[in-house]
Amino acid sequence: MSTQEVKQSDPDSEKEKEQDKKHGQGQDSAYEEPTIFRKFVYDLILWVFLVVFDCFFREIRSRGAFRLPKKGPIIFVAAPHANQFVDPIVLMGQVKHETGLRISFLIADKSHKRKFIGLISRSQMSIPVVRAQDNLKTQNGTIKLDPNNELHIIGENTHFLKNCEVKGLIALPKSLGTGEIDKILSDTSLYLRKPFSYANEIASIKGKELFAQGAPFKTAPKVDQSIVYEKVFEHLSHGHCLGIFPEGGSHDRPDLLPIKAGVAIMALGAMAKNPNCNVKIVPCGMNYFHPHKFRSRAIVEFGKPIEIPKELVNRYNNPETSKDSIRELLDIITKGLKSVTVTCPDYESLICVQMARRLYANNFSSRLSLESIVEMNRRLVRGYLHFIDEPYVINLKKNILEYNDMLKIMKIPDHLVESEQGKSKLSILKLFLINLFKIVPVQQLKSKLLTLLQHGKF
Repeated sequence: MSTQEVKQSDPDSEKEKEQDKKHGQGQDSAYEEPTIFRKFVYDLILWVFLVVFDCFFREIRSRGAFRLPKKGPIIFVAAPHANQFVDPIVLMGQVKHETGLRISFLIADKSHKRKFIGLISRSQMSIPVVRAQDNLKTQNGTIKLDPNNELHIIGENTHFLKNCEVKGLIALPKSLGTGEIDKILSDTSLYLRKPFSYANEIASIKGKELFAQGAPFKTAPKVDQSIVYEKVFEHLSHGHCLGIFPEGGSHDRPDLLPIKAGVAIMALGAMAKNPNCNVKIVPCGMNYFHPHKFRSRAIVEFGKPIEIPKELVNRYNNPETSKDSIRELLDIITKGLKSVTVTCPDYESLICVQMARRLYANNFSSRLSLESIVEMNRRLVRGYLHFIDEPYVINLKKNILEYNDMLKIMKIPDHLVESEQGKSKLSILKLFLINLFKIVPVQQLKSKLLTLLQHGKF
């Protein structure tokens, strides 16, 4: 090949690189192990945030922390996702306190590049993700929904062949809703893969009104997330932890939104790439009570870690059964999340229901299936709310809360109380002695300070 031919091919090469960067392929894919200094900054900034949170929240506590593995790789799957800034800090703080593990979260690349948010996210070892919706651009013309087919988009003065691409996004203005493009027939006709997805009910009403009169629209190309997945695989293979809110966005609904497939792909992909990488998935229920009020309460409930069968990983490696394995793991994760998310009217009611479930199923809780736990939660909440004003239920609630307060004072997990095994009894004795030695020096220090104050020496 001549020098002239090489020079002529350079512009095309540069154009391809620019296109790859636009589509999310031009990111640096090299994995960097967090340095000691970066871990120190992680702990420092997390501590600062937790001090602030301790001022805002009256109490942040966890339940089921004894189930948590003490080392990675672990994916913490949390829901419902109420706030994109508060939820990660609360979860990171509880996990760090209980296990000493550090969680990294996925963050939008757009936010990762901002000065303040980017500085915080980099210090917390976050992994940036390029999202198609961050690349939306306004296009000429207007669009309408075919009244006879909700998947058919009809354009007027549009250029779909030029401005759209298969598996890309088409969206309404003001983030009212989006749709994934399945096929493009002409400059004025295309089909969606699924019905148009609206942000909420109000957005649905406004969006349909816009479609009826001809809506302005935006489009974005398909984003290749293979680089992100590679970084996640490496992160997990090095024994680190990852935090994900699989609903795909924050909301204030009491029930769970459909879970995105990304979490299953990350877990199965990491194990497929590295057979020695045994990923565990821990469901985490985020429960807030009056979260917009000062001195409110929050509870993080950790579910039983989900072990991923090797047979499921083998099916993931087979192109013919890959989608089925992802779907099956998503079902398992969904059941796990439902087992730790209980909708109750107030903080004390949730504590009462959770403790009642634990007391009722104490001797055989480890043998209960996720379906049984979900059904037990549902029935306990339904029964509690139905008989909430009955005297015996009020008295039962009082006794359960007193029992819970005693456990809190003694710092003894409930699952150790009624165990007949000698090991558990030794664990209780060990906890008692540790707490005793923590209390005695504090009391001695208080006594000395009081003595100094009384004698005017302080």
